[in-house]
Amino acid sequence: MKEPILPNIIEQRKVVLGEFFKFDSKLLRRIDYVLKKISQVCGFTFGDWYALDGGNMDNFGNLSSLLYRNKVLVSKIMLTNCSGSGYIIANTTILIKGKPINLKKEFPKRWLFENFENELIEGKKLYLDAKEQKEMALRHAKELIKSKLSSQEIRMLGL
Repeated sequence: MKEPILPNIIEQRKVVLGEFFKFDSKLLRRIDYVLKKISQVCGFTFGDWYALDGGNMDNFGNLSSLLYRNKVLVSKIMLTNCSGSGYIIANTTILIKGKPINLKKEFPKRWLFENFENELIEGKKLYLDAKEQKEMALRHAKELIKSKLSSQEIRMLGL
């Protein structure tokens, strides 16, 4: 025969769930803040967001699916009222420690626990600067190649 449970288990459950929802609420508010800061820096807007398997500012879902190792998976988040039918279409690539990070897919989990705004802004600037330098180097290389070719060779190559 199994022993019956104690009557206070219902009250204990309410207390534990209340604590759980407080933690989730803090986590959701921080994810919301990070997403809004990313949209501000990268030049797009959205109304609200939700995790593709549940969970947004009003509905607690399985947030564990968003938190993966050392990153938050933005690819599992749908934005509402966003240009591009819910998908981020702006250029959201930044550089962190020389490594490109595509914020459409993820952002560092540590941004939930740290002040990240300067890193985001600087990372965006570094990425744009590196992209511009690469484009300038490509233009320079193209001009150098053109200077070595005859006008007929340039026309044949479509340069």
